[in-house]
Amino acid sequence: MGLSVCFTAIHRISFPITKQLTNGRDLHIIYVRKNVRFYVHGKEVKQMIATRPVDLRSNLKKYMDVAFHGEPVIISRPKNENVVMLSEEDYNNLIKARKNAEYLAHLDQSFEQLADNQTISFSLNELRDMESDDWKPTQKIKDFLERMDNE
Repeated sequence: MGLSVCFTAIHRISFPITKQLTNGRDLHIIYVRKNVRFYVHGKEVKQMIATRPVDLRSNLKKYMDVAFHGEPVIISRPKNENVVMLSEEDYNNLIKARKNAEYLAHLDQSFEQLADNQTISFSLNELRDMESDDWKPTQKIKDFLERMDNE
């Protein structure tokens, strides 16, 4: 189940109406002038600074410092082609969270396959035999593959 993100634009910035994230709770964003406040179940979780490219160019160091200290900066662009600047630590945490979510989804799929009897087990000797260059599938493997094709 994804996290539903609702964006409400009051300033000159426009965002997609909804986006999917990976948590299962509603996230509402309210604009107050150039600050964007995030609320999850009524609790403020993070503040985001929004700016235009011209302001970013003239105050780049300031906005980089803001991003480095944990506050993402939205750079608003025409046609809803906005960009977010965030610290390397925040970026790495996002990538790590995405990889963890993918891994957990893979584990869930594996558990489903195990529950549906869509797995095959091998002895250590069978695995050693598979390492040889002249290995051919055994009847056990052929039966398993045929069973999977019929399901």
